[in-house]
Amino acid sequence: MFSNNHQISIRQVFRLFTYDLIGMSTLLLPGLLAGEVGVDGVFAILAGTAAALCYVRYLGGLGRTMKSGFLVYCGENLPVFWEKLILLGLFVQAAVVSGYTAFVFAHLIQKNLLRDESYWLILLVLACIAGYGIMGGIEGRARIYEVLFWFIMIPLFAMLLGAVKEVDTDYWTPVFMHSAGNVAKASYLVFIFWGTTFWMLFLMEHVKEADREKKIQRSVAKALLFAGILLAAMYMLLLGNFGSAALAGMEYPAVTFMSTVQITGGFLKRADALMLGIWFFTLFALLNTNLYYGARALRKFVGHKGNKRYVTVLVFMAIMCAAFFYQNPNGGRLFLGYLWYIGTPLMIVVPGLIVWCTGRKRGGNPPGEKLKGRKRGRLMIVLGCILSSMFLNGCRSVELEDRCFPMLAAVEEDSLDKSIAFSCIYQPLEKVSDEMTDLDHVGSFATSAEDFYQAQHNYEKQLNKVVDYNHMKVLVLGERFLADSNQFNRMVELLEQESDFPRNTYVCVTDQAGTLLGVNESLSENLGTYLEQLFENDVSVDADGLPTLGSLFDASKNRLETLFLPYLTVQEDKPVITGYYCMQRGVPKGVVSMECGQLGFLENGALKQYIAETGNGDYLRLTAFYTEYDLSAQGRVKISVSCEGELLQGEEVKQQAFQQKVFPEAISHAVTSYVQNLAEDSLKNQKIDLSNSYKKLGGYNRAWYQAWKKQQESGTANAEIPYEDTIQLQYDVRVTMVDH
Repeated sequence: MFSNNHQISIRQVFRLFTYDLIGMSTLLLPGLLAGEVGVDGVFAILAGTAAALCYVRYLGGLGRTMKSGFLVYCGENLPVFWEKLILLGLFVQAAVVSGYTAFVFAHLIQKNLLRDESYWLILLVLACIAGYGIMGGIEGRARIYEVLFWFIMIPLFAMLLGAVKEVDTDYWTPVFMHSAGNVAKASYLVFIFWGTTFWMLFLMEHVKEADREKKIQRSVAKALLFAGILLAAMYMLLLGNFGSAALAGMEYPAVTFMSTVQITGGFLKRADALMLGIWFFTLFALLNTNLYYGARALRKFVGHKGNKRYVTVLVFMAIMCAAFFYQNPNGGRLFLGYLWYIGTPLMIVVPGLIVWCTGRKRGGNPPGEKLKGRKRGRLMIVLGCILSSMFLNGCRSVELEDRCFPMLAAVEEDSLDKSIAFSCIYQPLEKVSDEMTDLDHVGSFATSAEDFYQAQHNYEKQLNKVVDYNHMKVLVLGERFLADSNQFNRMVELLEQESDFPRNTYVCVTDQAGTLLGVNESLSENLGTYLEQLFENDVSVDADGLPTLGSLFDASKNRLETLFLPYLTVQEDKPVITGYYCMQRGVPKGVVSMECGQLGFLENGALKQYIAETGNGDYLRLTAFYTEYDLSAQGRVKISVSCEGELLQGEEVKQQAFQQKVFPEAISHAVTSYVQNLAEDSLKNQKIDLSNSYKKLGGYNRAWYQAWKKQQESGTANAEIPYEDTIQLQYDVRVTMVDH
């Protein structure tokens, strides 16, 4: 049962503010900070949180003066004109923040769950539910959020821990590359998102415990510290997965990140769906908070009793603000501009100015309001609606027979007219779900146009079905299309913007996509499933390290790393990997051999097995790789590789090595020479750095990195010199022989 006395406990204060603080900040701040200060964003988070803790202490001191709450204190100590002006400002602040929260909330649902539903319908339903919910007072929300707190936080922590293995620490460097002024601006941006702590001044009348002012201050400070640590951890995870440039271009990077997380054991296939449910609760809490306090300010401004009319007015204003942000392309920038120059400064200055001007006076307790019995269940209805949204599957409201589910998509460019062809191989949902295939239900369809967008649009239009790409496994790119940088970059930009294709879709390259698609009829299973199994069963390269559509997005923006995409040819009516197509810092470099391409996977730890020649006709199977880089000397990249080796030929030499129990220095030297020659040939003839050293340059040699960046920005002839022409690779492979 809910009490009707408008009272909450100190523990509930902590949990209410935790919900309010983590929702919007974890969704929007990572992308904003990455665009402002990149890797240094984590320092901005720490500085902004520290400043917010000082602000909470400042508010706590004011709270000990405003013992009965902000509104009561203003009413008893300010002239009517100034009181009304402040109340009007609070109403505007609450309406603007509520509107933007509602906009983000509705947009998140539409983009990730209900793509075919009207944005306006989603917005209206959310606003009405939020308005209906706050009519029951603060204690109902506090009790429900208290009960659900760990049910939400434990899955969140589990998701973050499960995502640690996805991190690439090279993206965490170099640090301190931005000026102190830029970091300070980013810190203020973090502080803005912690501005919800201002509402702690309104809690004095809701907490009746002894020494409540200090306890409220401590609870809010704990919630702020909790949110700050969580935000910093999530920022490092996002940065280590995407890189700062790619992260800066994402709308909701945390949601994108969770869609790529694979939990060990495979017991949770859709981490993003669970995380969306968590953000629904936190955004709903923030929306409720601003609506609740905004309605109270409006009621105080008008001076009439009652609650419904004021909630209705504020909900209407929030909808209007959300509509403005949705229709205005610069809505987000305008919202931040308002908080930057107006909202946040006033919330810092005005409370202290009020106390300073009026002196220290003690205010009385505001009269309580009685709630009708039927309002007790309202919050249960509201939370039930939100809870049910966690289980939405996001499928479009179209009959299955009117849908098709591509398992593979292919894009290639015609050699004559340069037109772009788009092809798909698909099968029905019942075949996708149980991993069965039936060639009678598998088909392909191809259209051509002047660019990828038109080709895909024509394909979907002529097919006369709703195309659902959520089950797609492989994207095949024609070699000519990949070499056309304009067409390729337009496709990458479009796919990232539309988010139709899953980020974990494997990407491969072939000479003629049409020839590859032609083998589908001769296979016992769907070509998309066949290629997926081909990649995942590869004994040499771990499938987790293979390039996906998501890594292609990130590499195209970060311009840091080298990707090696499997290169497919058809042999005996079956696709096989015969090499790798190199994309170096977003630039196509062409096909390299299997041996060279596999060396490229040493950097990300995806190489499981490598076959090398020993120089005397023997072959060595290398496994258990451990790689270290040394870039301390400018111009020299040293790669030290430790591994285990097993001779595949020459049993006499193998037995002699184990009988004498000596380290086979000759074998290590032979393997080193073999690898060194491959790397040097690729560097000299194709300008390809198999070691992917540029990605590590900023973290391993800051001076070299800064000198290189300065040279590139100089505008001189030296700026045109490729990085690969300035380095010398030096491999050192140490082999420990094992007897399997």
